[in-house]
Amino acid sequence: MKLEEIAKMAIDEVAMELKQMNAAQENLDAREAENESNFGGVPASSGDVNLTNAAGLANLVGEISVADETSEFEATLDSAVSSQKTATEFDAVEESALSAAPQKAFEVEVANFTGEEIFLKNLKERILVLFEGLNATGEENLKDRLSLTLKFLEFVLANVENRLENLQK
Repeated sequence: MKLEEIAKMAIDEVAMELKQMNAAQENLDAREAENESNFGGVPASSGDVNLTNAAGLANLVGEISVADETSEFEATLDSAVSSQKTATEFDAVEESALSAAPQKAFEVEVANFTGEEIFLKNLKERILVLFEGLNATGEENLKDRLSLTLKFLEFVLANVENRLENLQK
């Protein structure tokens, strides 16, 4: 069974219950009208009033509980229908994703190019900072700075070689 069929059946059941409640309410109203006409204006005793109020209160409580159940059922039904729509939309997205497989390969290449651009920009920034640092200081600790610069350049060269190997793959 499909979700729509189950929902329709549930709605039909709720509608039938509402009709039964309306019919019962009409029967109760008819009985009350008949009782009033039979007594012909004789005031009801306090015991009868309490019984009538108790029966009316019981009917009211019954109607409220049925109304609550109906609203809960309608909310559940709405969520089920919306989840089915979401599932249908998800299937459509999957189908479009399958048809766009070649486009995704192109997007991956673009993403790699963008990654390479970012890498090169960061590398350029690091080298500029290195040159600024070398030019800003005096001749103190020149050997230490030169050693550090050589290590940095070796590191950069290794990273560039690694990137080139990854691009060839």
